[in-house]
Amino acid sequence: MENQYLSLDQLQVGKTYWVVNGCWEFVVKEILSSTIIIYMPDVDRNCGISKIEKCTLQIIEKK
Repeated sequence: MENQYLSLDQLQVGKTYWVVNGCWEFVVKEILSSTIIIYMPDVDRNCGISKIEKCTLQIIEKK
């Protein structure tokens, strides 16, 4: 079942995603070489996800 989740390399700018193991959504704003800049509408803030550190987020595309 783990293979249904997206890796950070599969994320696309402008798309909305859902973190299953955290119950929050985000929109990808920008993809940099080592960081993905996201917008989290629930808390109205931008943040970054490191592409270098091991990602344990279970991400799916929000339809």
